[in-house]
Amino acid sequence: MTNESVLSDRIAQLEDQLAMERLCRQDAELEARSAAEVKQQFLASMSHELRTPLNGLIGAAELALQLHLPAEAREYVHLIHRSSLALFDVLNGILDISRLESGQLALQPVVFDVHKVMADTVARYAPAASGKGLKLTLAAGELASLPVEGDALRFSQVLGHLVGNAIKFTDEGSVAVTLHARHRPGGTCDLTVCVRDTGIGIRPEDIERIFRMFAQGDGSASRAYGGTGLGLAVSHGLAQLMGGALGVSSVYGRGATFIFRVEMPVRDAVPAAVPDVLASATPLDPAVPRIARDGHRSEALPVLLVEDNPVNRLLAVRILEKTGCRVEVAENGAVAVQMVRERTYAAVFMDLQMPVMDGLQATLAIRRQEGSGPRVPIIAVTANAMPGDRETCLKAGMDDYLPKPLRPSDLVLALHRWCAPAEQPA
Repeated sequence: MTNESVLSDRIAQLEDQLAMERLCRQDAELEARSAAEVKQQFLASMSHELRTPLNGLIGAAELALQLHLPAEAREYVHLIHRSSLALFDVLNGILDISRLESGQLALQPVVFDVHKVMADTVARYAPAASGKGLKLTLAAGELASLPVEGDALRFSQVLGHLVGNAIKFTDEGSVAVTLHARHRPGGTCDLTVCVRDTGIGIRPEDIERIFRMFAQGDGSASRAYGGTGLGLAVSHGLAQLMGGALGVSSVYGRGATFIFRVEMPVRDAVPAAVPDVLASATPLDPAVPRIARDGHRSEALPVLLVEDNPVNRLLAVRILEKTGCRVEVAENGAVAVQMVRERTYAAVFMDLQMPVMDGLQATLAIRRQEGSGPRVPIIAVTANAMPGDRETCLKAGMDDYLPKPLRPSDLVLALHRWCAPAEQPA
């Protein structure tokens, strides 16, 4: 056999090997994509199935807390409410981790006041700190207001995880939050947020793994303090998504300091029309605002609620009635289309997953019916809260999107946006 034939055979073998490797790689990529799709479908299904009963638990507890209950009954309802919110936090943590891993978590930049968002976030944890006898402080030096552009909700989420963790792992002493801002050339600002506590601290060997999923400082931490170990992993991922970083320093037994750094563009002022990004995370006021027109009480506002789940339907009706609405109900999209054809409503609150006709199909049908005539505001109220669900609703012709679990304040804010000014009861 000549050298040329040997070389030709070797080239042919290499080409066959490369072709086989290419096929194997393609098979592996297909399998990975299929596994990712199955995972996303599972998460979407579990998210929907968990949000639906959580909507009932949280909504019923918040409505019950508006009643004049005996002290013992009120204490039990408070426990149900806190436990439901804790379960909701766990669900959100799992979904956030999944979105971060898959690259499906997108930032939503707005112009916001850093100091105000920090003050509002820290204030939410004041009752927990007070309950443990801890001193909780916020210091921002000379900074009274600093308008920047970024994702205010995610910025608040990172800070909230850090403050909540600090309070959880501190039994006595204090939790101090500080903000240092340094302006940079080009119109940006370096923000350094420090959360320092006097708690149990972190062992040196645990520093490297503390930002991993389900990790805690030591093996006894989950038993002594509870928690899933997702908060810091989510915070670390969010900090990186925002182009920042999250780190920690600690002396075991003498506390820990978490440092969150991020750079954001500086703006002249916060637009007056920017809504409060933390509104849905704040505690509910005992009195649900009523809807009024021109600053005066008016007759009941006619709204249509399209919801097939009897528990969520009852809760939404009660909440909307408390705001001064007259509520009519449709159990599926087909009935809703007929009712909108026959009557006039100030707004339609539309579920998505329903028998006979779903919310998206119903919305498309209603918009076809309206043609170029008056357009009724349609607000999605749904347990579908995965990436892209909001965009799907708006593309179908809906005007707004409210994910479950739904807070009474969420419905009031939606009515305020689409129907009439909200007026606090006298």
